[in-house]
Amino acid sequence: MIEEEEYYNLRGAFQPHFFSIFINGEFNIKFENANTSDLGTFVHEYVHYLQNISTVFGLRSSSVFYNYLIDIKKHFTSNSKIKLPLEGVEHSTDTIESLRLLEAFNGTTQSFNPVYDEMYHSLETIKINNNEYKIVKLNFSYKNDKPKSITLGNLCVKEGMSRLCQLQFDSKANHNTFPYCAVELITKEINPQLLKDKRKLISLCLLSLNSQNCGYTLYELLINSIDDTSTNGLELYQKLSKKTTIFDGKKTKTLDEVLLTSTKNFKKLLQLNCNSKLDYINRIFENIELSISKNVPPLLTILYNDELDKFSKLYSAVGFYGLPHIYTNVGINIYPYNEVGEDLAFEFIELLGQQIVIKRITSKDNKVCPNITKCQSDTSGKFEINDSCYEKQWTREEKCPFTIVSNYWELDKKLR
Repeated sequence: MIEEEEYYNLRGAFQPHFFSIFINGEFNIKFENANTSDLGTFVHEYVHYLQNISTVFGLRSSSVFYNYLIDIKKHFTSNSKIKLPLEGVEHSTDTIESLRLLEAFNGTTQSFNPVYDEMYHSLETIKINNNEYKIVKLNFSYKNDKPKSITLGNLCVKEGMSRLCQLQFDSKANHNTFPYCAVELITKEINPQLLKDKRKLISLCLLSLNSQNCGYTLYELLINSIDDTSTNGLELYQKLSKKTTIFDGKKTKTLDEVLLTSTKNFKKLLQLNCNSKLDYINRIFENIELSISKNVPPLLTILYNDELDKFSKLYSAVGFYGLPHIYTNVGINIYPYNEVGEDLAFEFIELLGQQIVIKRITSKDNKVCPNITKCQSDTSGKFEINDSCYEKQWTREEKCPFTIVSNYWELDKKLR
């Protein structure tokens, strides 16, 4: 998880598993009134939210995290006293192996701009949990220096897709080469005609994210689509997705079967991790499950609806996928509302609480509530800070995201 102080050095960030977007700027729900840079940042992070809830990669990575969180809760339940920072939590073999896979397929995580005069790709074979997998390397050489390499992994694909969507709203968006532009670099080398059709490239990225090894999957799709110049990205996604099969360790399944199973498992684990009813989130997944069964990817359908202008497309996406929690560095703090009445969708407050409680109890040095910056800048005045926010947050009497979760977990009775 990104530390709170690091957020304010970024244009934006999305916290997967916790449904929360940060924007270092303004946010206006009336998209026509937002400035170009802030709107582009929102689109970038919103696409990460969509990746999280509607692709095999996003759903499975969050499911692994929720299993990890369940182990932490079991640790609290089985111990009468807990010492901070939290240690000694036992995780299942499946969770450890899944985390190892995610880390390996994530690829190079460093954000940087390499200096080079030549780039070429290569394939390597790695061994994880006694199984062999192929990965894609991008190699950069400069003059007579030894080539430097990065791994084109899941991070490059999801950031590359978000960047391509952002460019639809902010054509001047500037990013480091890695991980943001890696998709465009590998495309330029393998299938350069796709750089003129960014919607088609977005479609291939989306399909790639329905695998565990997204970088290598994208590499294969780029090669296989070289001669396919007559279909658009939506048609190509639908055609290829019907042919896509995934081996789940026991048997081979179709992509829609895996997506539906991953969605149901995600919802089940999320509900196990929340005391709140998932009314808002479940309505979103009803939409997603229906689209999976019809093989109609909503994001691409909206993207290819040329009767809509870019703002209408964004409104359509939000109408289908909903909004996560959104906050900014200038005190804007937006929670989704349930359809019935004007009640906040409480699951988002609880998820924010889980995020900051986990950060606090696993921190080795910082005793301040991880949410204090948000509360200090929140113009709504919902959660006023006091002395307990700076050290023993579980002793706070006033209700806030931290105390909501700490009371569920009975931290005040177990921490010493």
